[in-house]
Amino acid sequence: MPSITTAALRASRSATGADAGAYRIAYTEEGSGPTVLLVHSSGMSAQQWRKLSAGLSGHRVVLPDLIGYGRSDALREPFSVQQELAALALLLEEVSQ
Repeated sequence: MPSITTAALRASRSATGADAGAYRIAYTEEGSGPTVLLVHSSGMSAQQWRKLSAGLSGHRVVLPDLIGYGRSDALREPFSVQQELAALALLLEEVSQ
């Protein structure tokens, strides 16, 4: 399963002063076309968007499980919203290559 690289996530986390480490973000991709990132709400997983993603034909839909949810790695220490956004940005970079 594709994941954010250890080095890339470590670099983004060190900028915020968090302890170095790495997390795997599980995600699925569907379709082709302009990329749409569907981010689930707290306490959920990418499954939250299954019905909506089916209706987005003509788009490439990326459905991540946020860190600590679904199939992604569990949190090992506090993780800020800024760190989560940085991880999602890295994920978008990875799937855009």
